Amino acid sequence: MSNSPHIVFLNRCYPPEVGATGKILKRLAEELSARFRVTLLVGRPALPSKDRSFWGWSVSSQEGAVTVERIGTTAFEHTCLIGRIINYLTYLLLAMVRVFTIRPTPAIIIAMTDPPLTCVIGALAVMIKSCKFVYSVQDLHPDMALASGMVKPGLVVSAWHWVHIWAMRKAHVVIVLGEDMRDRVVAKGINPERVVVIRHGADPRESPLSNGHPLVREIRNGFSFVVVYSGNFGFAGAWEVLIESARQLTGQDVRFVFVGEGSFQSKLKSLAVGLSNVLFLPYCSHEDFPYLLAAGDLHIVTIRTGLEGLVVPSKLYPLLVAGCPVLAIAPQGSDVARMIRQHQFGLFADSTSTDAVVESILYLKDHPCELKKMGQRAAKLGTVYSHSRMAGKFCNILEGFCS
Repeated sequence: MSNSPHIVFLNRCYPPEVGATGKILKRLAEELSARFRVTLLVGRPALPSKDRSFWGWSVSSQEGAVTVERIGTTAFEHTCLIGRIINYLTYLLLAMVRVFTIRPTPAIIIAMTDPPLTCVIGALAVMIKSCKFVYSVQDLHPDMALASGMVKPGLVVSAWHWVHIWAMRKAHVVIVLGEDMRDRVVAKGINPERVVVIRHGADPRESPLSNGHPLVREIRNGFSFVVVYSGNFGFAGAWEVLIESARQLTGQDVRFVFVGEGSFQSKLKSLAVGLSNVLFLPYCSHEDFPYLLAAGDLHIVTIRTGLEGLVVPSKLYPLLVAGCPVLAIAPQGSDVARMIRQHQFGLFADSTSTDAVVESILYLKDHPCELKKMGQRAAKLGTVYSHSRMAGKFCNILEGFCS
């Protein structure tokens, strides 16, 4: 691959950290390494201190055809906000220095959004090194930080917003995760011709051979209809509506199963105290995940009102690939609601309406044939969203710069 164009990805998070952007980057880099010389410029993993490895200013390793270079950032645990900010700042500083000294000179810099403002390094590289710059937006800042309450409006956020727009305008292509995110970016004055939707993908999995698996038995536990949410319990979910829906459906032979962890998990558990039809489980293993998907009659994707286009849930695509019917508890303008209207692989209910959620669940419980058809439509659509297909779209954009 020595004669192939050199591309450099910028993203602090990378395995063994469990953050979604790191996993996405790893898979994408593996796919692209067949056609490019790929270097990942990542940070030290912010793991609990007992698991943390210590690095020099820069430690390089080879993972197949991909070069992974870890720069010597701080690695405070993410539970400490000040520590996380320091991790971000040290990454931005050291990554900027490294981008301008890395050899061979990159043909393309691809900046992701961990930390926010990594795009500034790409914009500066365009001006100083005359390379191409692709901005891959995973979360839209500072809008998301404002919506989540992490920051308050003011001079600093206004400056952040201005710098972000300046960097986006320097990008040759801005890649976003959905149509709602594209709408937000274009509304900031970015040339629509430069804003491209490339969704996350998923790998096809073999269907479970038996519903007698222990995880399936634990999840169903005699209930005739089971609603499953699996993933992160973060600020983006409409959790109060979900728990209130479970409360209203007590005695209706409907069970709600929440699998995962996150900052809102303890609040969810407190809201669900006394509900006999609610079960919380930790993340399951990779091997058991297909059984988790098979155990649910209906799977939840949720986005709070006001966050559409700021975050786009990647958990949708494994559900599609597995042929799972989906209930999106989300605003009507969200990408997932648009997809459901177009492809009819489920229903959507407004994320502020408990009545709409309850009505949707009862309808699907009482119409098993329609539920089955939704699953079949999901599986058909899932063939479009394989990791390799999405990486192929990404690759086509990069190759266009090198031809």
